[in-house]
Amino acid sequence: MYIYRNEDVLIDIWVNDSSYVIEEIMGEHTVTLNFRVIDPVEFEVNDYVEFEENVYFIRHKERIRKDQTSLGWEYSIKFYAEQYALQNVAFFCRISRTGRKITITLSGQPKRCWN
Repeated sequence: MYIYRNEDVLIDIWVNDSSYVIEEIMGEHTVTLNFRVIDPVEFEVNDYVEFEENVYFIRHKERIRKDQTSLGWEYSIKFYAEQYALQNVAFFCRISRTGRKITITLSGQPKRCWN
């Protein structure tokens, strides 16, 4: 499996059997990859993988676990689906009515708006 940065292949990895995907209806949509490499790699926010026609991004540096072992470096990285990018945008839905005129303004975070 390839991990990309800005459309370039960052690293080609062999994924462990302990890696998994979570796809919940109206819920979490993530991929957690567990793998080993010989040389350490510095992963960054927005590095991504493609899996089953979906793209998953690293959203948080703290979701990267890196341990040194006798065989090199062991990583566990959580990648998030594109739907999580909505949480980066700030907006609130506000509807005001003046007579027959309805005005809709958006400001705040979408998660507050849609929940």
